[in-house]
Formats: sequence, C-alpha cells, structure tokens
Amino acid sequence: MSKQEPGKGISRRLFLKGTALSGAVKAAFPSAAQAAGNASQNTKKGASEHLLSMRINGEKRQVRVHTDETLADALRDHLQLTGTKIACDRGACGACTVLVDGVPRAACMSLAVDLDEATIETVEGLASSKGLGTLQKQFIDNDAMQCGYCIPGFLMAGTALIRNKPDATVEDIREALSGNLCRCGSQPHIVQAIENTLRGESGRRSP
Repeated sequence: MSKQEPGKGISRRLFLKGTALSGAVKAAFPSAAQAAGNASQNTKKGASEHLLSMRINGEKRQVRVHTDETLADALRDHLQLTGTKIACDRGACGACTVLVDGVPRAACMSLAVDLDEATIETVEGLASSKGLGTLQKQFIDNDAMQCGYCIPGFLMAGTALIRNKPDATVEDIREALSGNLCRCGSQPHIVQAIENTLRGESGRRSP
C-alpha cells in the first residue's frame, strides 16, 4: 500500500473507499428530509380517500373517492353511470348536469366529497322497467338530438323545470336551459319537447 505523501492530500484508494462507505450509509439510512417526504406522501394518499354514501336514482350506494375527484368522476369511473357526460369539464356546457337534492348541478364542478348523504339523480334514473320516461320519448318524437352527447344534461335540466314549474312558459324553458349548449343546433327541438311534456301533448314537432 502506498503511503500518503505530505502535502499531496488524500490518496485515490482512500477516496474511493470513503465514497463507497458514504453510499452504503446513505442507502441504509435515508436522510431526514427524504423520510419526512415519504411519510408525507403516504399520509396524503391515505387521508385523501373518503367513503361516501349517496342515494342515487332511488338506490343507496357507497363509493370510495379521492379528495380531488368530482361527482362526474365518481358516477362514471366508480359507479359505471356513464350517461352523465364530460364535455368542457369546466361547468360551461351543461352536458354533465345531474340533479343534486332536486337542483340541477354541473357534476364536473362538484367535488364528490362534499356530497356525502346527498340525493343524486342521473339520466339513467329517468327510465323505468316500463320503458323510457315521458320527456325522453318527447325528445325522440321531436328529433331533439343529433350527436346526443349533450342530451343527458338537457334532459336533467328539463326534468327539474317540469317538476318545479309545471306552468312554465317557453321563456321559462329557455331560461332553465341557458346553461346547456348543443353544438348541433337542436335547441329549438329541445324546447319543443319540454313544452309538449309540460302541456301533455304528443306527436312530432311541426316542420
């Protein structure tokens, strides 16, 4: 073994030994910052999960969600209720409209954790074992859909109006649907379908 000469500093062999030892110590004993970071991540992951209980379309359901998941996420990803659509994902188009305790609400802008014990109604709940609901049939009879992507939101907004204001005027219908957009341009047919439902009328819209 060569001796370290005065004034020459540490030898290459001693340097390599020291580096190897330092690496072994680091691997065996993580730094306090690393340990704290890992603990924080684990705690955050555990704390972000919530078990919710909701009444959805008349049925009591439980769903486990993370803090940042929206109602739309919970319905589509965890409960397989994919009738609720996500389009703009910022509450501007109304495609994801559902009823929360009877009130129309954008599911993409509603955090699921805020809705524990809430009553939720989605488009799947409009039909029954007997078939489609009256408003759904009117949408078909009046050609109120083209691509159909926005229709669940229109159906839910229309359902809320019919329940809460059975004497609604055409102006009331348009106001109730002001938060819903149809890129295919079917709004006039949608308004007619809701008006026919309110009046108890049937048949196709006049061309």
